[in-house]
Amino acid sequence: MINALIKKKIPKLIPSSGRVNGLIPIIDETPTSPPSPDPTPSKKINIQLQKFMASAQQSDNLAMLPHNLQIYLYNVDNNTLSPLLYNDTNLDNDWESLSFNLDNYDDSFNFKILFFIHQDDVSFSDVAFDDIVYQIDDNPLVAFVSETSSFTFILQGSQTTPDLSVLSNQETAFVRVVTGADGGKVNISDTPKTSGLTVYNGGYIYFEGSQEFTNDVYLLSDVIPARIL
Repeated sequence: MINALIKKKIPKLIPSSGRVNGLIPIIDETPTSPPSPDPTPSKKINIQLQKFMASAQQSDNLAMLPHNLQIYLYNVDNNTLSPLLYNDTNLDNDWESLSFNLDNYDDSFNFKILFFIHQDDVSFSDVAFDDIVYQIDDNPLVAFVSETSSFTFILQGSQTTPDLSVLSNQETAFVRVVTGADGGKVNISDTPKTSGLTVYNGGYIYFEGSQEFTNDVYLLSDVIPARIL
């Protein structure tokens, strides 16, 4: 439009104290809120391992019955468990590869992997684990080496799910897993067993089933450390 006039926005003026007919603009000094921080992205942990509940080959023996194996993540710092990651009540013919994910993993806490075995009272089935690794998001895999990682265990109680009061004493009551073949204990071994358990990849960790020691088995991995900020 020719000769169009654009009206500029003029600040509101008030009389200035101390000046005759002086005018100054009103300035809005209301503080503005800082921008909201970006939400912390959720993390995911992936756990992989080999498992053998030995064994289906010996199932003609009336005392070769499966236990109930459950796997969780255990929060060491606040004595809580993740949702159930794995549940099994079947004898195996061979080593089985397992892999499971947990979303919304909070790496500000220390965790351990809990292997909970609720025993059948009359079974002498052995339950073994090997090549246990974990990965947080796209970070490198971290492996727990059977012979050097600090796994601990205890046999206590008899119930269908883990008892947090037992886990709360894991620093003082649980004992270190060592090389051996003792019934009713968790051991490290590199030889086959009469239950049908075979060697997967060198040393492995296993619970030696026994009809004499039938309490629940709590086996905790070495720690998955919290991220240091």
